[in-house]
Amino acid sequence: MSKKKVAHCHWRIKDVAVGMAEALYETLMSSDEIRKQWKEKHPGASERDLIRAFVNKYWPQHIPAARATLATMLSGPYDDALKAQIHECLILDNTLRRGRSESQTVIRNVGE
Repeated sequence: MSKKKVAHCHWRIKDVAVGMAEALYETLMSSDEIRKQWKEKHPGASERDLIRAFVNKYWPQHIPAARATLATMLSGPYDDALKAQIHECLILDNTLRRGRSESQTVIRNVGE
């Protein structure tokens, strides 16, 4: 029996990665052929179920881009409170080393 490999990320990074996966879904599904293939893999699924299946499968691949996006925001014209939250998120996320390049364990900050 093989162990399931996981990657850890801060929950805020997961939120950004999920948003990226949702945006990718919208872009990809604008192609009739891709949409047809995805629906064939999920017979009888509602639109909501199709989105959920796609996001669940692909959000972990967006973790590096989510980290980079949040890091870039630190130099943007954002409120200092938001920047402090992002900074804390990135620091906490950096402590989560196990399985860095694999998929999907999300660690929530205990105080939230």
